[in-house]
Amino acid sequence: SHQRDELVRNGISSVELAPTLTWLNPDKVTSKQNGEVREFWGSQGIEINALQSLFFGRPDLQLFEDKDNRRAMYEYFAALANSAAEIGA
Repeated sequence: SHQRDELVRNGISSVELAPTLTWLNPDKVTSKQNGEVREFWGSQGIEINALQSLFFGRPDLQLFEDKDNRRAMYEYFAALANSAAEIGA
C-alpha cells in the first residue's frame, strides 16, 4: 500500500493499530485474518507493537451500564486481546 511504503521510506519501524480501522468486525476476526495483517506489515519490516483506541466506534460498550453490557464489553475486549497476541502486538 502507498501508506505503508511511505512509512518505510520515512524510517518507521513499528505501528499501533486501531481495531475498528483495521478490521470490519474486530470481535469476529479469524486467525487467518490476523495472520494476513501481521504479514502485511511484517513484509516491509514494520512491527505491530500495540493496539490503540480499543473501543473507538463502540459507544454501546459501557463498563458501568449493567451486567449484560459489562459482559459484552468483556467479550469484545477478550477478542481484541486474542487478536493482539496473534499479530504480535
